[in-house]
Amino acid sequence: MPEGLCPRTPATPRGRGRPARAARDHVWTAGAKVLGGLADLGVPRIHFGVGTGELLELMGSAGADVVGVDFRLPLSEAVPRIGPGKALQGNLDPAVLLADDASISEQVAKTLEAFDSPSGGHIFNLGHRISQFTSPGAVATLVNAVHMMSRQARLPVSGHKPRTPYPRQESRTTRANRHS
Repeated sequence: MPEGLCPRTPATPRGRGRPARAARDHVWTAGAKVLGGLADLGVPRIHFGVGTGELLELMGSAGADVVGVDFRLPLSEAVPRIGPGKALQGNLDPAVLLADDASISEQVAKTLEAFDSPSGGHIFNLGHRISQFTSPGAVATLVNAVHMMSRQARLPVSGHKPRTPYPRQESRTTRANRHS
């Protein structure tokens, strides 16, 4: 797609174009401007919005390397909306953390298995609004399950070529300390 050209605006449920036009005219335009301004920094550019399942095509075309997917939309549905070549960030419902450890691990596995895409990768993400009643132990179970299952998924497979990660950027503090 030529630079600066917004894709077709998605249809709205009632067939009216006002919300979709607003998304195209304001959200896409502003997002593309910000993401374009970050292009030369060598850092991953992530575009995320809550409840934006119908806007993923626009978000995917705005210049991000990674498109965030709200937990309300299965990753398998997000991939065709976003298009090829984008990594996905998403998407476990935080209410899962109110369940027992076995259920948390099961839902982590389902989320990781749902990501079956030739796109640019996957960043596991927990949705917004973790309940104040969530046990820190449940969060630890989640983190441990993601780490364990992700490590298992990265085992070498015949013909698999690992991705090159983004270069690590120095923080301002590190640069300042190095030059002092």
